[in-house]
Amino acid sequence: MRHGIALFCMLGILAIAGCAAPEDLSGKAHGSEQGSHGTDTLVCNAITAKCGGTRSWRNNNPGNLQASVSAEFFCGARIRTEATTARVSHAIFETYEDGWNALICDLNAKISGISTPLRTRYGEGYERTRTLRDLVKVYIGSSSISRVNGYLAAVRQATGYGANTIIAQLNATRLAPGIQLAEGWIEGQPQRAPTPST
Repeated sequence: MRHGIALFCMLGILAIAGCAAPEDLSGKAHGSEQGSHGTDTLVCNAITAKCGGTRSWRNNNPGNLQASVSAEFFCGARIRTEATTARVSHAIFETYEDGWNALICDLNAKISGISTPLRTRYGEGYERTRTLRDLVKVYIGSSSISRVNGYLAAVRQATGYGANTIIAQLNATRLAPGIQLAEGWIEGQPQRAPTPST
């Protein structure tokens, strides 16, 4: 796996250092390995020592956040990325808590109006006029009505937020469980670390 030296800037130092928001380098923050959020019990993650379940579970990444393959940090949490030839890949967090905190950080950027992908698509001040439906279209990288509606149904089930909720009225901590559900989080089996041979 390739690792570079690029760092994501933490939200707390954006104004001081003029750094890019965490998602500015990550692009969209979405994706399951199978369109139906199915599991592949043969897939294991050697970094997290988890087998089965969905990619988001194996990667300790409840939001299926993506990052630049050369990134070492996302919202202040140390990450690795999947081996890939693409410019962005799903982030692999050391712990579930790191992945959860990164999801909250990413959602806070979107809700507060500093998300470059949302500003690019909808303009400055999008958080006051655009809805959860608009956020989901950018988050999952799709405008397919059936995909967006399925995602929104899962979010509503977990959070009570409707599709027409204005982005600025969302709360990241309340929204995150809906994102985790919509991303198809299914647990597999943790694997014990191999014992060193003597």
